[in-house]
Parts: sequence; structure tokens; C-alpha cells
Amino acid sequence: MKKYYNALPIVPKIFYKQNTNDYAKGADSVHLTIENQECHLWLGESKIYTNIKSAIDEAIESIQELLQKNKLNKEKSIITNLNDLELYMKDKKDEISEKNINKIKKILKQEASMDELKKILHIPISIIYQCYITNQYDELSEEYKQKIANFHKDQAKIIIKKIAEKLGSIHNIHEIKFHIILFPVPEKNKIENDFIKNLGAFSND
Repeated sequence: MKKYYNALPIVPKIFYKQNTNDYAKGADSVHLTIENQECHLWLGESKIYTNIKSAIDEAIESIQELLQKNKLNKEKSIITNLNDLELYMKDKKDEISEKNINKIKKILKQEASMDELKKILHIPISIIYQCYITNQYDELSEEYKQKIANFHKDQAKIIIKKIAEKLGSIHNIHEIKFHIILFPVPEKNKIENDFIKNLGAFSND
């Protein structure tokens, strides 16, 4: 997000757990972007699963919980309490007018309407999953790319259908922009183990 959209990364949920024994709540990632003089809020949901179906189901369930008013207010509270927001806005003063800066600040206030927030809200759904197709290939061949593209199109249709079924009753859900990002990997456990190993090396530096 930061590299592709020049977004401001906000503190991820792991940093605002209520206590050390609690599970982390809220969006997996929070970013702000500016495009065409408008500010956009991105609340990301990410999953890493062996089974893509389970990942999709869990992601939709998490989003359903995230879109509750009290959860969205919590996200707004965290964003507005960060000094990074003010610094980001100052840095982007050539890309967004003072009027629109005040507009986003107003939307992020606790008493602001959720309908206004939904108009600027993006929810990227990022799923890393163990893929039997990827596991069958050793190179990025045209055959592989076609197979994975077709498979991802089918999965995207499933996600869109589940969003409509599970989230369709949420007021003004149509205002929210959903983004589907699928990452196929041959072995999920290897990805997780490498990540933990690298994280340990980083923490020891």
C-alpha cells in the first residue's frame, strides 16, 4: 500500500490489543490515501490459510464484525489520535485542499455519520493460501498463469457472492469499495516458518 499508493500506514491492530492475553481486534492494516483531492480510508483484512474456502469464510466474518459501528468508531479513534495523520496531511498539502483536509477530519470524528465514512472506505481482502495448482509447477509458464487466473476469477465470484449474502443487510454497503487480492503459495507452512524465523532475527538485532 505504501509503495503502490503512497499511502500512510496507520498502527496495525497488534499494537492496540487491550491486554497481552487478549486477541488483536480491528482491521489487519489501516492506511490513508489521497486521490483526486479526496482522502480514502483503507481497512484491510488478511488471512493465511491452507484452504482458500476457509480463508474466504473467515475473512467475510471478520469484515462483518469490523463494520459494526463501535468497531469503526474504534478505528477512527486510533487514527485521529496519531500525530502521523497531521504530518501526512501537511506533507500532502499540494495534493489536497484545506477544505478537503477538514472534510476528512470531520468524517473521522466519533460523532460523524457512518454513511459519510463508508463513502471513502476501501476494504482490501488479502488472502495467502496453499494452492494445489501452484504446487504443480516449477516455473511461471503461460499454462500456469492461465490456470491460476481462471481459478482466481472463480474465487472472486465466490467472494462477491458471499459479501452480498453476509453483508448485504448493512446500510449503504454499496458505498464501500472491496478489493480482492489472492496470493497462491505452494506451501503455507514454509511461508509461516520463514516469516517467524525472519521476525526472530529482526527482533534480535
